[in-house]
Amino acid sequence: MSEKRAPGQGLAPTQGLASAQGLAPTESASAERLAPAESASAERLAPTPSHTVGPFYGYALPFPGGGEMAPAGHPDAITLHGYVRDGEGAPVPDALVELWQAGPDGSLAGTGGSMRRDPVTGGFLGRNGVDFTGFGRIATDADGHWTARTLPPGGPAAPAAPYISVCVHARGCCTTSSPACTSRRTPRSTRPIRCSPRWTRRAARRWWRRRRPRRGPIASTSAYRAKGRRFSLSSASPGGPGSPGGPGSPGTSGSDDVGLLSPVRAGSAVEAATGDTAFLRAMLDAEAALARVVAPAGAAEAVAGAARVELYDVRDLALRARAGGNPVIPLVADLTAAVARTDGEAASYVHRGATSQDIVDTAMMLVAARALPLIVADLERTAAELARLAAAHRDTPMPGRTLTQHAVPTTFGLKAAGWRALVLDARDRLAALRPPAQLGGAAGTLAAFDGGVPLLGRFAEETGLAEPDLPWHTLRTPVADLGTALAFAVGALGKAAADVLVLSRTEIGEVAEGAGGGSSAMPHKSNPVRATLMAAAARQAPGHAATLLGSLAAEDERPGGAWHAEWPPLRELLRLAGGAARDAAELASGLRVFPERMAANLGLTEGLIVSERLIAALAPRVGRARAKELLAEAAREGVGLAEALSGVLPPDRLRELTDPTTYVGAAPALTMRALARDA
Repeated sequence: MSEKRAPGQGLAPTQGLASAQGLAPTESASAERLAPAESASAERLAPTPSHTVGPFYGYALPFPGGGEMAPAGHPDAITLHGYVRDGEGAPVPDALVELWQAGPDGSLAGTGGSMRRDPVTGGFLGRNGVDFTGFGRIATDADGHWTARTLPPGGPAAPAAPYISVCVHARGCCTTSSPACTSRRTPRSTRPIRCSPRWTRRAARRWWRRRRPRRGPIASTSAYRAKGRRFSLSSASPGGPGSPGGPGSPGTSGSDDVGLLSPVRAGSAVEAATGDTAFLRAMLDAEAALARVVAPAGAAEAVAGAARVELYDVRDLALRARAGGNPVIPLVADLTAAVARTDGEAASYVHRGATSQDIVDTAMMLVAARALPLIVADLERTAAELARLAAAHRDTPMPGRTLTQHAVPTTFGLKAAGWRALVLDARDRLAALRPPAQLGGAAGTLAAFDGGVPLLGRFAEETGLAEPDLPWHTLRTPVADLGTALAFAVGALGKAAADVLVLSRTEIGEVAEGAGGGSSAMPHKSNPVRATLMAAAARQAPGHAATLLGSLAAEDERPGGAWHAEWPPLRELLRLAGGAARDAAELASGLRVFPERMAANLGLTEGLIVSERLIAALAPRVGRARAKELLAEAAREGVGLAEALSGVLPPDRLRELTDPTTYVGAAPALTMRALARDA
């Protein structure tokens, strides 16, 4: 292995970085050169950690900087990560990964001076002299995972440059790939790159001609040696770690979960307000607020200056959070280091006296406090649109349905007024919430703080949250109240969605969404998509609320697992409520009502829909029991009411009694009564 170098190692700097740009391979990188030389000793190489890449492994690992090709906190830094696995899918914990790339400006020069740090300051000696190397070398961990931090390559001077060349040495194999494109406009992933167990020079030549990609080389110099052993390199995928808009990219959600399978919240304002970056911002705000309470003014200012979300790598924090079980621990380390770079004394005030749960709980309440007004605004917009519908159709008769069957007539105005009443109930519950700050220290006693009880009010004031009566590490009323109010809101919107789904059926056709969704197979369809998404949210919300209620039973002064379990369901409830409220407002504003279909459906039972009134009219003549018997017989045998009741009621009186439009009771008055609320 020490004599067989990966593309880029044995080439001039410009040539090596041409591979990273995805330029066509030169003749020097031909199949002849790439094919493995016959070597019995290489075939006997055992796949053990000590012989993974031969002597080169021990020489290469001490490279200073490792995968830190760009410094922590750089505003343009991205994170790349991947896995090395063998042919059976097992992780390879003893692989060596090298990365080569162009500079952010597309520059290809200076590679030789980029592979070192300043021996005095420890700073990078990169292309611009201080902060970028263009080269990294990392060993995989026990899971076969590797991570690197770098800057996006490319620029106007080199449009083909947004590719990073990755070279992997493992188990006697060496392979290179140009994996995820890091262009913010054209993110792209690559398939796993494999080493095959048996290769001859002729086979390698055929493989190269057949598989050579158009952009970026996939090559090997000693690649196909480990008999019976294969490995694959999985690079970052679009939106995933290291790609634009994914973890590690400033201003992203810190996850590649962009709502592909959650259309109810995709693109909503609440989605952005509850993303990983929003939560990171809330944690930093909590730390800055704490510093303003416990630190001198100058130190607090230094902490606040370093508490800027663009300085931190969300994905990196998420991965490091596994070590301590929450993201505050790595964040405090990074924040302290950032403050120390400008004010060493001020760094001692970072997180002083607090515990991780203080920051996480406060951040979660900050996220909720910032998302709730967005949800309430959409609920108010929905209520206004429903008020318009109810007023316009207060006298529009339609079939009332119970247990799926026609019951008695009602009006569409009363139905819409009922939807509005639920929406206002949900709005009132959410608007009444006052998320509190959390501060108690290690066990909720404030022992590490000098200010005592008054500190609770000062900290709450600095965060803009409500002041709690007590630290609530295991008194989870705020979370339970928030979760149940959100679940109620989603369920309330689900009621309206369920009615729209029924009324928009082809055979009913009494309402339709203003802009229905299409079908991939049936072009004639116009699906009630807004109602569908709202109904889906209503089915998910109860489970999330149940998790939050289950966390009320938290042991000791600070529990293990109970508060950790709250984070995903609480965020999901905020997102479901935000997305459903957005969809409800759109549905209500565009809902089409068809009174003629309602009238036609009222006549489907040929007057039996008013059987309740007929019994009252017939009872004085034949008795209630006989009246019910006559009507049941007519319904069962399909006999018209005129025939079934001949001789009992005059025809004119029968026509009057069986007119469903005159039997809507107090529905119009009830509608106006409901609309008087918040008029």
